[in-house]
Amino acid sequence: MNLILPFVIDGALFKGRYVKIDSVMDELLARRSYPPLVAQILAESIALACMLADSIKYKGTFTLQIQGNGPVSLLVTDVTDSYEVRAYAQYDEDKLPEGVKSIREIFGEGTLSFIADSPYSETERYQGVVALEGDTLAQCAVKYFGQSEQLLTQIMLFSEAVPSGEQGDTLHYAAGGVMLQKMPEKKNMLLTDNTIDKWEEADILLKTLKKEELFDAKLLPEKLLFRLFHEHDLTIFPKKDIVFKCRCSRKKVAEMLGQFSKEERASLYKDGEISVTCQFCGKEYKFKEEDFEKTAGKE
Repeated sequence: MNLILPFVIDGALFKGRYVKIDSVMDELLARRSYPPLVAQILAESIALACMLADSIKYKGTFTLQIQGNGPVSLLVTDVTDSYEVRAYAQYDEDKLPEGVKSIREIFGEGTLSFIADSPYSETERYQGVVALEGDTLAQCAVKYFGQSEQLLTQIMLFSEAVPSGEQGDTLHYAAGGVMLQKMPEKKNMLLTDNTIDKWEEADILLKTLKKEELFDAKLLPEKLLFRLFHEHDLTIFPKKDIVFKCRCSRKKVAEMLGQFSKEERASLYKDGEISVTCQFCGKEYKFKEEDFEKTAGKE
């Protein structure tokens, strides 16, 4: 199950997103190998990025990026407007903490960034940055919306790694959660006491969500949302499927190499070839001099 399920409650006063991913992680890990801790935080980042990407109106790519000075120094997750996802992380395996650790222990001091970029318009660009302050990825995102956007937001985000395979010698990763957010106010409109009361009640209900419920294969997303918000005028919209897809290509790599001078490219050759590996999917592209001249054009 890899999907986004949008919904609203209280007469569309609050909007929400249910997200669940599992086989997407199998596809990602079939192409790139990551230690369990890194794979689990990658799963959470994909779930969170999908929640956020679907909550804003844009055409293009939404990127969630974490940079820090800790064992995991960089994590990047992309979501297109057609819900094609990819992700990668850079890390020092020897320094990874054992067990479930806080975001600060994984990434150290750093920042969480959100970027929505449209290739169709130079003006349609959304960007936000927040310091990594909080124990979880969800807490960092909630802090951003509270401080930078002044939007009431709550996110419950979970991940799990369970043994799979005939011998139980491999791990299957899944992640998901529910985001609830106050719809933006009109200009100069203040929150009313009634709205605050409704938010506090909905917030309390969302916080009752348990990890076991989210990953219960017998509990359909619609039933889970009804269990949480059935007294709050719940409306659920059609689901959106999430798929893993990398957008790398030989042509794009050639165009990138074409931005270097001939002398700069010459320094990249090893045994007569330039080898470039996509960080997202692990696919390797190799260029000989004659291949590059055909693909990228002569200088």
